[in-house]
Formats: sequence, structure tokens, C-alpha cells
Amino acid sequence: MFKKLSQIPYKLEILILTLIPVISIIEYAHMAILSYRGGLRNFPSWGFILIILYEPLKIAVVILAIFRFVYVKHVKKLNKYFNNAILSIIIYIGSLILPFLCLSPQAVFFLKGYEKWVSKNVDFKVIQTWLLSGEADKYKDYVYSGNFPDDLPDFMTNFEPKYMFFHREKSEKVKSVKFEWGGGLGHWGIVVGSPTTKTKQEGRIEEPGSSYVEYRRPIIPGVYIFYGG
Repeated sequence: MFKKLSQIPYKLEILILTLIPVISIIEYAHMAILSYRGGLRNFPSWGFILIILYEPLKIAVVILAIFRFVYVKHVKKLNKYFNNAILSIIIYIGSLILPFLCLSPQAVFFLKGYEKWVSKNVDFKVIQTWLLSGEADKYKDYVYSGNFPDDLPDFMTNFEPKYMFFHREKSEKVKSVKFEWGGGLGHWGIVVGSPTTKTKQEGRIEEPGSSYVEYRRPIIPGVYIFYGG
């Protein structure tokens, strides 16, 4: 078997090395599509499972290049095969690092799909009007989990949020309400506030001194969706 590997034409091996970035692009695109579709369903997909499918293929290419160097018999070809082996390792490591440095995280694609779900199922403009009316001021400043107050309007619960949190200002006026889903590994949802409220930040947000990272995507003034973990 190893003898046959050493007989693969050198030029063909160069072509094979391009499979690593090609597979990486397909892997990233596949995960992005799954993340976007997860947003459309209001439930993140486990796209990272695709690593089990794609990473072994890339590793196989690296192993092929290394075996070519180890079992080569011609001294003149030794440097070429050594360079190919090193190059394959560098390309593979790059395929793991570059997506984090240059490409959008999967949470961004999830939020793009999630915006469509929210726009279809959550009447955030009505919720904004309700908040401004002062009718929300009677609700306590803590997280409601499933057992929501019976007197809440249907438009606050008909899309079945898992958690609901009313945020107050010092004046005791309700400033915004957060609807949230998920758990410890990751949570997502929508924050609805006054149209005059400005989202402090978009995109990636990190809390100082914490490992928590949140991605935000504004919809209309005072309303944004988020994914954090």
C-alpha cells in the first residue's frame, strides 16, 4: 500500500494538496447554511458535528503527503516531498485558524435567519407601544421562566418564549423586555425597547473579565436580536 502511495505522480500530489482548502470552504459553507436554517426555525443547529465529516478528509490528505516523504526512495525527490509534507501541515493548520480570523462566525448566519423568524412571529412594534403605554411597569424586575403572569397580553407569549425579563430604569419605568431561549451552552433571543433606545454595540460583544461572548443584530430602532455563549 505504502509503495503505491510513493508512486503517485508528484504533480498530482500538488493537486491533491488543494483539496484541503477546497474541503475547508465546503465545510464552512455547509455549517453556515445549517446555522442560517437553524435561525429560521428558532433553534440553532449542531453544525459543529460536520467536523466529524470534513476534518478526517483533510487529515487524510496530510497523512498522504507525509507518507510520500517517508517512503520516497529517490534522493532527488526527497526535498520535493518534504516540502509537500510541510506545506500540507501548514495549509491544514491555516484551515483551522483562518476562519476565526477572517470569516464571519456561525452565530452571524444564525442571526440572519433568526431575524426572519422574529419578524414573522414576534410583533415587536406592538410590544414597543405596550411598553411605552406604561402597562408593563407593574411587572417585577426578574426573569420569568415559563410561568408568565396570567394578565400578560397574548402578543407577549404567543410565540412561546422560554424566558422573559423586564428591565427597569431607576425611575421604575420599564425600559425594555428580553425574550430568551436556550441554556448554558448558548442562548439567543430578542430585546425590545423604546424606539429612542440606541443599541450600544453591534456584532461581537465581549464582557470584560468574562468568557461570555454575544453577537447582536439590530432590526429596528430599539429592537435587536442576539446569540451568546
